[in-house]
Amino acid sequence: MFLNSKLKNTIQKAKIISFDIFDTLLLRSFLEPKDVFLALEKAENCPEFFKYRSEAEPKAWEKLVSSTKDDVTLDEIYDQMPSHMQHMKEKEIAFESEHLFLNPEMYDVFEYALSQGKQVIICSDMYLPSESLKHLLAKRLNSNQFKLYVSADYGKRKHTGRLFEHVISDLQVKPSDILHIGDNMQSDVIIPKSKGINAVHYQKPSDVLLKDHHIKSFLDQNNTLESRTFLACMNILYQHAIPQIEDDYWKRFAFLYGGPLVYTYTQFIKEQAQSDNITDICFVARDGYVLKQIFDLINDNANIKSHYMYAPRFTNTLSYLDLGTNERVFERQNVLVNFLKSQGVNIKDINELDKYQKELRYFSDLERQEYEKYIASLNLGEKPCVVDSVSGSFSAQKLVAKVLNMPNLIGYYWKTFEQTPEKEVIRKMYYPHKCRLGTYHIHELFMSAPERPIHRILNNKPVYKKDISKYEQIKIDLYPKLEKSMMFFATLLHQLKLDFKPDCQIIFDWMNSFIENADAIDFKHFKKIKNGADQSHSRYEDVLPAKSKKAPFFKKVLSNKFIYQKRINSKGVLKAKIFKIPVYIKQPNKGKKK
Repeated sequence: MFLNSKLKNTIQKAKIISFDIFDTLLLRSFLEPKDVFLALEKAENCPEFFKYRSEAEPKAWEKLVSSTKDDVTLDEIYDQMPSHMQHMKEKEIAFESEHLFLNPEMYDVFEYALSQGKQVIICSDMYLPSESLKHLLAKRLNSNQFKLYVSADYGKRKHTGRLFEHVISDLQVKPSDILHIGDNMQSDVIIPKSKGINAVHYQKPSDVLLKDHHIKSFLDQNNTLESRTFLACMNILYQHAIPQIEDDYWKRFAFLYGGPLVYTYTQFIKEQAQSDNITDICFVARDGYVLKQIFDLINDNANIKSHYMYAPRFTNTLSYLDLGTNERVFERQNVLVNFLKSQGVNIKDINELDKYQKELRYFSDLERQEYEKYIASLNLGEKPCVVDSVSGSFSAQKLVAKVLNMPNLIGYYWKTFEQTPEKEVIRKMYYPHKCRLGTYHIHELFMSAPERPIHRILNNKPVYKKDISKYEQIKIDLYPKLEKSMMFFATLLHQLKLDFKPDCQIIFDWMNSFIENADAIDFKHFKKIKNGADQSHSRYEDVLPAKSKKAPFFKKVLSNKFIYQKRINSKGVLKAKIFKIPVYIKQPNKGKKK
């Protein structure tokens, strides 16, 4: 915390508290100053604006050589711009204002200074008009109890010390009466101290964030305008969240990584639903739990209703005896066998399923009727859709489509693994095939719910699985903390009205910067976090695979057996099929030759 007892004591000793603006009182949603011009060129579709704007400022500075001024104004900069660029001056002022946000940490210092009866001034080396800055500051600070000194107004800069000299003269005070706070070591600390002014260095928030090696790796590998803008927005959000998340690993992790992932996917859902004229969005449990909450937060279309809908795989399997065509056929057959056994049917194994078709049909009809009643209770409109996270068999979408008799029912997915023909399942996917994620388990940690896996629906209510593994329980117990942080992220983003629209590639690069740079602390926390790797949740895999794990070396053939093989090709696409292949055993490592 920057406002500690030491700083409070320092403030109490001063008569006047002076603040820098950029990266101190206010934070830009751009990481570097040049990004403002690059983004403005793109936003206004004004080719070569960045080129002309970057060249104009040095030209304006050259004209100061014979002048007593040591700073330029925005008007003087635009005097060096071609005539067809003059309209961009007002747009630049407006654009800067739209992308400047309050720094909550420094706002606490500002409020404390006022509460102690101190006079507050704000000093900045800036070419923007002071009236625009004053209006913006009053709006962001919710106060006009400050005096503003902008270098462009006086032709004097902090960097040369002349602006500080002007402040001392204007206020008719001793230099030692002033305490200045800012992020630039030269302009905000060394120079004012050389003038007899007390100064406190405030570390630039984005520099603090970049001390996290996961985040620094992201910037090192993705130093583009889009990536820098994303990081600047994350910096603003993080500054608002620090008091709530900094002391808890999982809260911080969910805010930094779960927040962007689920928010951008929900943005995709919202845009697609509006484009497709959807009346009802059915967020499939459990993956849709937090997605629905975020959608309800950001949805501004009263014509779209949201529902948290249960669509258990078991219900699809039994209601329509849908065994599918992929590697889970045997698994689903066993699900039916176990169900018949639980109902008192004396069936031995999947080889006897044909023998008990009559019983199977009876229970299938009952299950279907129960689910039809449940769907009817949702009162869906004329054009619903389903939302899930990842799917290969599309069981939820198929189930709802059959119940509603809507073969054209649309499904929205974060990712799909199986290339089911579009004529069979109409779906739209957030995750383009060109993107690659280091582990596909990590999204399931965020897109989950604080409830047990659902077995079936009875009397319009979910029937939860009774026996769950310790790994499921660990995730269920952890999820409220993750959910709270992700909702906090979404709420902040919604309140601040940040222009936060990173593309999918940036989100995946951001996630991979964590996955690929996981350290001992990360592995310690993820040690017991595992995801179910099959429909029955009988097999679990690490959410964050250890880097040191390598595929075992197999050599000797034991037998031939039908097994399911999964491989991820170089493009990150998972290929899957059932093979009849040799089964091997691991050979003991032979010692190195001495």
